Amino acid sequence: MARRPLCGRRQEELCSANLGAFHHIPLVAAYLTRRGGNRMTGCEMEYRAADKYRRMLRAYDALKRVSTDNGNSISNTDARDTAEDFFIQCHSFKDWLKKELPAGAADVEKYINTKEALALAADYCNSSKHAGLRTAPRSGKDIQKINTHMKLDLTPRGFVASSRLEINVSGTAHDAFELATECVKAWDAYLQKEGIVFPEA
Repeated sequence: MARRPLCGRRQEELCSANLGAFHHIPLVAAYLTRRGGNRMTGCEMEYRAADKYRRMLRAYDALKRVSTDNGNSISNTDARDTAEDFFIQCHSFKDWLKKELPAGAADVEKYINTKEALALAADYCNSSKHAGLRTAPRSGKDIQKINTHMKLDLTPRGFVASSRLEINVSGTAHDAFELATECVKAWDAYLQKEGIVFPEA
């Protein structure tokens, strides 16, 4: 699938993360208006599946750190925050795949339905985004509640804190980090099956 051309250097700089700062907005608006007359122009967003895949892996690493070794401090929200971020990135990855490889869109959806971990990730993602599921759960099971388990272990290098999120689904408890690990394995298996190899970052 053909890539969209990258924006010019000046526009690329103006369309950086600094756009979020309010004081940058007038400058950007003035520049883009001059460039395009009355029509606002700017960088066209790119949605590369490889970028989303790497974002998912970074979210996984953050969840792994909180779940296993977060140093000598931990917050009672760390496990839930990192788990939610991972499952959102994990489920959103399929949309980026479908956009870049539209011919395989239906196959991606079918694959998710065959993998319990990915189906549960979809339910957790949609439930957290929309304050509850709006449709029948993709996994066919109900997410009932979540519990946070925090630990502080004494090791040779001092105290090591960790926190794990337990997701109760239709009476069965799932460890969020273990579920995330299964999700990554499932996506890697799909990419291998389809012969998809992402370039080095």
